[in-house]
Amino acid sequence: MAHQKISYALILFLAGSVLLSCRKKLSKEDTTVEWVVVNPVTNTPYVGVPVRLSLIDYGNNSGVESGVIFEGVTNSQGRVSYTFKAYESATFTYWGEIDLNYFHATGLEYATLKQPSPGEFNKDQLNQLRYEIVPFVNVVRHIKNFNCQGNDDAMKLRERSLFSGSGNWSM
Repeated sequence: MAHQKISYALILFLAGSVLLSCRKKLSKEDTTVEWVVVNPVTNTPYVGVPVRLSLIDYGNNSGVESGVIFEGVTNSQGRVSYTFKAYESATFTYWGEIDLNYFHATGLEYATLKQPSPGEFNKDQLNQLRYEIVPFVNVVRHIKNFNCQGNDDAMKLRERSLFSGSGNWSM
């Protein structure tokens, strides 16, 4: 009877360790994450934008620490990529993001037109996380009405962009 209980305990222990070891198994294929950060209006890339890739373990009992596994900055083409072996188990998720505070540090306001949905990530494939961000532009308009009465009413409109800093007025 005692040997039977020990046998059941051993079988249960081995089955549990096999299941847990399968949970931490790395895939054979490479997973690549590529961040692309551009201004879609001018097709200008944003250089030096901080990016990060985080690992989240929803099982929390695998011995794998959740946290940042990659940090980098975009290059002169507004791109940065990272290739790694992902965990096969569905309890592990990867989260790619950019630091949006980078844009507000310039003192200008920006609008994010397109960004990937959180959790949009495929293991064993190339994942392109494309961010389309444009700055708000302040425009100064100067309107002058030369003759506000009669049929010969004339008006002149000039404007300039404060963002460009050109200081030139349109004609």
